Amino acid sequence: MKKLKLLLILSFVSLIIIPTALGSTAPIVYVATDGSGDYNCDGTADEVQINQATAFVNAHPEYDTVYIKAGNYEIADTVRFYSNMDLQGAGVDKTIITLVDECGFPQYQSLFEPATRAAHNFKIHDFQIDGNYFSQTYVRTVYGEPAIHGRSFMDGIGFRHNGPNGDLSDPYDFEIYNMEMHHIANDGLKINGDGKPANMNIHDNEFYWTGHDDIYIHGADGVFIHDNLVSVLNGDCGFRIENTDNVVITNNVMQTDPSALHGLSAIYLSLTGASYTCQNYDISYNEIKTHQEFGVVVCNRVTGTPALDKASDLYIHHNLIYDSTGYGSYSGGIQINGWDNTVIENNVIDSSEGDGIITRNRFGMGTTTGYKIYIRNNIITGTNYNSGFSSSGYGINNYLASRHDLILDNNNIWNNEKGNYRNVGSSSSDFNVDPLFVDRANHDYHLRSDSPLINAGIGPYADGDFTPSTPSTPPTPSNAAPVLSSIGGKTATEGSALSFVITASDADGDSLMYSASGLPTGATFNGASRTFSWTPDVGQAGTYGVTFEVTDGEFTDSEIISIIVSPEGSSGNMVDTVYINRLRESTPETVITADGYVDVGNIDGVGSYRDVMWFDLSDYEQTDTVTSATLSLSWYYPQNAPRNQDTVVEVYRAADWEHSEVSWNEKSSGRPWDNAGGDWFDRNGAAQGSVPYASITFSGSDVPDNGNYEFDVTELVQDYVSGEHANTGFFIKARNEHDNYIAFDGTGSVNEVKKPKLKVTHSTTSNLAPVMDPIGDKTIDEGSTLNFIVTASDADGDSLTYSATGLPVGATFDTTSGEFTWTPSDVPAGTYGVRFEVTDGELADSKAIFINVNAISNDPLNNLPVITAFSPANDAVFEEGDVINIGVTASDVDGQELTYLLKIDGVIVSTTSSYVWTTDKSHDGTHTIEAVVSDGTDQVTSQHVLTVIKILPRWDVNKDGVVNILDVTIVAQNLGTDKPHPSWDVNQDGEVNIQDLTIVAHYFGETIE
Repeated sequence: MKKLKLLLILSFVSLIIIPTALGSTAPIVYVATDGSGDYNCDGTADEVQINQATAFVNAHPEYDTVYIKAGNYEIADTVRFYSNMDLQGAGVDKTIITLVDECGFPQYQSLFEPATRAAHNFKIHDFQIDGNYFSQTYVRTVYGEPAIHGRSFMDGIGFRHNGPNGDLSDPYDFEIYNMEMHHIANDGLKINGDGKPANMNIHDNEFYWTGHDDIYIHGADGVFIHDNLVSVLNGDCGFRIENTDNVVITNNVMQTDPSALHGLSAIYLSLTGASYTCQNYDISYNEIKTHQEFGVVVCNRVTGTPALDKASDLYIHHNLIYDSTGYGSYSGGIQINGWDNTVIENNVIDSSEGDGIITRNRFGMGTTTGYKIYIRNNIITGTNYNSGFSSSGYGINNYLASRHDLILDNNNIWNNEKGNYRNVGSSSSDFNVDPLFVDRANHDYHLRSDSPLINAGIGPYADGDFTPSTPSTPPTPSNAAPVLSSIGGKTATEGSALSFVITASDADGDSLMYSASGLPTGATFNGASRTFSWTPDVGQAGTYGVTFEVTDGEFTDSEIISIIVSPEGSSGNMVDTVYINRLRESTPETVITADGYVDVGNIDGVGSYRDVMWFDLSDYEQTDTVTSATLSLSWYYPQNAPRNQDTVVEVYRAADWEHSEVSWNEKSSGRPWDNAGGDWFDRNGAAQGSVPYASITFSGSDVPDNGNYEFDVTELVQDYVSGEHANTGFFIKARNEHDNYIAFDGTGSVNEVKKPKLKVTHSTTSNLAPVMDPIGDKTIDEGSTLNFIVTASDADGDSLTYSATGLPVGATFDTTSGEFTWTPSDVPAGTYGVRFEVTDGELADSKAIFINVNAISNDPLNNLPVITAFSPANDAVFEEGDVINIGVTASDVDGQELTYLLKIDGVIVSTTSSYVWTTDKSHDGTHTIEAVVSDGTDQVTSQHVLTVIKILPRWDVNKDGVVNILDVTIVAQNLGTDKPHPSWDVNQDGEVNIQDLTIVAHYFGETIE
């Protein structure tokens, strides 16, 4: 019989020792509810005192233990613990810590979290955590009722990437035991590791009624889970282990409440990424009772042709798996796909709805073949057909026979509804007889003395009692993964060289190999020198994602970076310094950074979410011309979940705020916003206005694609750079805030490409814009002459030309000298808006003023009517296609009936007080609107100037007014990209393909007038 390296696992596990208990003589800090503690709680926000205690112990190395005395504690925020700490209670029935009703936690915030990233050498034990799930209606409402999966809300104990408090992952050398965790919205225990030796010891705990998994571990090395009870497997899986090496799961009891809607598989092992491995597993001596899907699921979800040893060396033995009740089309004893060198032996699999053992995939899989699975000394009986899967009902079913080789030896396969074997032949040593259990109905699977298997070495009791023989220590990691040093995003300009060297370290001193993928055309990477080199050609402007990877031959580390190339003759920069804060209505006094995510919109019953962002623009000169500025956000949430409403995300100019102190209620400490939820200015300068600088609509029927969405904030950034406005950053909100919550990746994203970014491209030309001197509003009486000169300066000494829009009848303006002259005589009294502009032939500046004409009345018995309001405002800006509502209101103290005339560019458009003007592309430019109000004797006038700006067609991809090779290049570089909104998806069908390229080619050479 083949000797397996997998069986060496029992020698591996004896080499690592979990850290010993912290010194028992060290002083202890006590927390209590009865006044007897060093820190005393009152039943409200008790995390405050507990966190004070843990912080004290952390700051005083002579202490090592926080003892939470018997009592009922209620927390409204996260409890934090530290390295080298023993956090303990008086027992699960005595120390009970409960989450407050309607806690309002955002996603990724856990009830208990480490205070530092790499927390280590700690213990958590002997108290109860009650997640109070059924009193968190805001989570349950969002995802339907009942909401089984917590969707990343409120883990019990959480070590997460990108949580609200930063990257609090990679714990190691810890022990969690004698705990009771229940009614948790998401995972009972959630751990994100980094692939390094972790030495996690999780034992003698009870879990029940968690919304997702009882234990979820991702990306670790060295895990020991033993002697736990999952008394009600309710949400998804009992133990989910992904992309992790060296794992022992032994002597646990797990069962599902038959009335639970979910409660799927007990143990779920998965390889999900090509850069990970899953090696050296021992799954043994577990009793897996009633379950809806499988007792054990083993899957390899990596597509392509992963190496056989990516997932390998798995030993499943001496387990009792019985009473699979069936859930959809997936159910049975053990399901396996894509794990090589697997041994399944000495198990009992009884009364499965589906198949006893089956090779089958549920998710994506690769095309690798030759996976070997050794199945021996098992008893598989009583398997029933599952109507949801037509190929079910067998003892052993090699459903994926083309990929897996099953080697059978000495099994007893008996009394299975559709047959004992499918796509695999029985071994000559197999039995197919009634095993004669002592008491099958009560799950006593000992063999009777007259059983035909009594001396055959079959079943879990063949070698004695059902007790684990593995040592009580975690397995030994065999190798530490290399660590790639941070690279970060890069910028370049067409025609200029970009070169840099990457580095990495390896704790074992292994020889390292470097590689890069996704290289742009013309770029090279030398693995020996670790050097990236590229001189982008003209036409290669755009954003490129490049992946760099380092490997020691077994493990890998990688980073995806963005390289932004600006057009020749311009300078493009990524603004690195950024402050982002989330404003959350449900916790209006809380200061929240956006390390984890940026969110907008509204959750019914919870409240609205907004954000303020600030990017450092101090490197730019006031004379710089910003040719392009884009704010990039990566949409990731809600994953795979459409929404009831569209979310229109809008960008405004923020009022001043302080990063370290801003909240929903206050712009800084002691300084409330004028409007709770934040103050902003729109594109027209209106406070709390509704004309954003940029907006993107995220359809409620779409789901996140993890793509980057670019907001054109050129105008606002130019205003900041030029000093038109102080740089107070961006205010980001949803247009309508109702049941339309979405979230984007935050500043702490592990993927550099997905972080919020501001890309600014500014002209490198030496020309500076002219600056018009202040003019100010003017006042003149009828019959008098008004004369003034408009002046301007130009730092380059360029020749300047002046112009005026909205000149009243009879007024003159000299475009060379800038002299304005007017004697109002044949025009009504009133207010006239005039806009003056100066240009050096390339760049311009302008000022808008009012000229107030006072009436000299010849009729002392008649009072002039008074225009009280005229809209739109003078110097307002609109886009082609906008509907402009022109309206005037007036009054007359004599009570005379008033008549109205409304004019556009001198043409009467209405004889009433209002007019609706629907603009189109023919209206691009500056226009004069005029209101004339008469009481039958005298009349008054008000005149405003407004501008309608051009909307460029979608085939002008880079919005420069010309369809040329730059537009073709941008689309070609993004062919195959599946994103619903980017500008390069010209026909807006959700895919960038040859159709988009064809449209651009059709209009090639067009100049947009």
